[in-house]
Amino acid sequence: EMTGYVREQASGGAKTARAFLGKGISGLQAVTYEILDSRDTLQFLVAKKGGIGTASIFDADGSMMAELSKGVLIDAAGNKLGKVKSILSLKTNLSVLDPAEREIGKISKKWNGVMKTMFTTADKYFVSTEHGISREQKILVLGTALIYEMILGNH
Repeated sequence: EMTGYVREQASGGAKTARAFLGKGISGLQAVTYEILDSRDTLQFLVAKKGGIGTASIFDADGSMMAELSKGVLIDAAGNKLGKVKSILSLKTNLSVLDPAEREIGKISKKWNGVMKTMFTTADKYFVSTEHGISREQKILVLGTALIYEMILGNH
């Protein structure tokens, strides 16, 4: 049973550039992901401006929930909400921590096999959250996974 899905919002120019220049250019482009539930109701947004830098997570009404910059999650007032830590220095295995350095979620990029890796940009991620965390923390974990997908240029 589907619980929700992600819809990419990119300009026609960005999609055309990606088609002709390949996925390497993708990480430099502006992109927005809408996260919707199974009834097509917007739950939250993840957006990255063009260039290398930060990306932000917004709630359904457009208010900024968090910004991720240099592995640190901060809110609109500049308060630290957590951080992202690479496990074994790999960008494919990440741990999302709360301000007290407790793990609230894990993000792992899965190997797709030779054919998919060579001929598509399709990637698979495993995202897990700790039991008992708030809805906002769950959004931070999933939003962080989407931001890393944007930044690594594989969207």
